[in-house]
Amino acid sequence: MKYIILLLSVLASMVALRAQKQVLLLSSDGKAPVVNALITKSEDGSFLGFSDKNGCFQTGQGTKKITISHPSYQSLDITLPQDTVYLDFAPIQLQEVEVLEKGPRYYRLRSVVRVYQYLDSIPINFVDGVVDFYVDTKRGKLDYKALRLDVYTDDDAIKHSSLQKGIVDMSNNSLVNWLYNEHISSNGELQATDTCVFDTKSGAKVGYWNKYPSGVLNISLNLVNPNEEQERTSFGRTTIIHKKVLEQSFPQGTSPKHIKPYDFQLYRLSIELSTKPKKKMELVFTTKIYEIYVLERKGISEAEYKTIRLDNNWGSLTSSIKQEDGQYMNLPLPQIPQNIEKKLNKQLRLLPYK
Repeated sequence: MKYIILLLSVLASMVALRAQKQVLLLSSDGKAPVVNALITKSEDGSFLGFSDKNGCFQTGQGTKKITISHPSYQSLDITLPQDTVYLDFAPIQLQEVEVLEKGPRYYRLRSVVRVYQYLDSIPINFVDGVVDFYVDTKRGKLDYKALRLDVYTDDDAIKHSSLQKGIVDMSNNSLVNWLYNEHISSNGELQATDTCVFDTKSGAKVGYWNKYPSGVLNISLNLVNPNEEQERTSFGRTTIIHKKVLEQSFPQGTSPKHIKPYDFQLYRLSIELSTKPKKKMELVFTTKIYEIYVLERKGISEAEYKTIRLDNNWGSLTSSIKQEDGQYMNLPLPQIPQNIEKKLNKQLRLLPYK
């Protein structure tokens, strides 16, 4: 009898493996794997995972249609099964780096920001907005002013998870300080050689860089070693960070060895973590994605900078924000993934403007 049970277990495993089929993602020219692409179900927007360092991901059993998105590429809906999928580069035109003998002290980066947050694969927070970032080149300081922030949240899903599994930290739907702490710049901490990026102090390989056919420079860093997951305990909850990947794209002409804080054009920070709530054994899985698309870069004078009323700290976003001038309306805004867009003002409720 036990041999029959063992045989049935083996057959079940074989069926499951066959049901999980590997898909390869490549750039439209077929030269580069699409790494860290976000994979979600087209039907409900639920999170399935990211493509790995080779551009591959496993499709789950019963999954028929998925959405693939990455800030450097155009989003794509596909029907499974497929072996190889080619993604077109995003149509956003990256500006060339300004080459000046003596540049301005301050730069304004007018940008689209997007924040996605998934709780147990369900999208629970989404932020879409336009923000002016101000870079002080002498002090390395970053300031910001929100022109528009549409903040959406799924209160029902958050409440249901809290009742079933206990309260976890789900309020980080803002930008807060992550851009201060997680940013690629020529601060001496990183060293680029060939196609790899190394930590200057330890000498450890922390990422890689490559150039797209257009000449755009892309750098990807693993901020958490997969073999050394970060763990922290707070108020009886234990949180483990499984994945933390920072990607930034820089305009044509940027050197990986000489990056300035105002050079970046695309920014994406992806975090996967699990939390064990207090006195609860079941894990809660959370995925957070922060994106910035810089659409305009402009040098400004110190006198102009002093006239700007800056934001201090957003913290958790409890309301939406909208300026009246609408000076950003003519910008070429990147598309919102369709499976998120169709949830807006439905499961994802827009918080009132303050």
